[in-house]
This record gives sequence, C-alpha cells and structure tokens, in this order.
Amino acid sequence: MGHGATLIYEKKTKMALVFRQLNEKQRRWVAGMLAEYLGHGGLNLITEKTGISWHTIKKGRKDIQQNLEGYSSDRIRKKGAGRPRSKKTLLKMKLEQTRLRSFRY
Repeated sequence: MGHGATLIYEKKTKMALVFRQLNEKQRRWVAGMLAEYLGHGGLNLITEKTGISWHTIKKGRKDIQQNLEGYSSDRIRKKGAGRPRSKKTLLKMKLEQTRLRSFRY
C-alpha cells in the first residue's frame, strides 16, 4: 500500500471511529457539514466514505444552513417518527388475518 493509500485508509478509519459515537441526527449534521466544507464533489465523497445516503447528507446540510431550527436537544427523532411499535404491527396483522378469514371465495 502506497503512502497516499495509507493516508486515505487512516482518514476513513478515523471518520468511522467518530461517526460510530454519534447518534443518527448528529451523523447527518456532521456529514452535511463536511460535504459543504469540501465543496464540489463533497457530497459524493462523503456518501462513499461513510455509507450515508446523499439524500440524508443533503438534509443534514440543509439543517445546518437553517441553524438547526426546530430541533430539540432531548430527542433524536421527532415524536411519532421511526418504526411502529410491535404491538401496533401485531394488532394490524391480526385484524388483517380476521378480515381474510371472513372473505368468501
């Protein structure tokens, strides 16, 4: 491995180390800030190096440009965001099963 390749590998490893310590909101913001700082081609580079989608990085960049308006420090996700609770999912499945059983061919 040449000197340049070693440096790229070390930087990617350090970036992964830092990103693992951040929550999803913070990762989005840091990725967005880095992409903006790098300028032309920064979005693609950060997507490639972090595995974060370009859409998420663009959202992070927009959040930073808007001075993180509307984000509270006590929540990672907005209320109601994220996966549905398993109770809701199971209830929906049972209702669907009941509906299918009552269906006559």
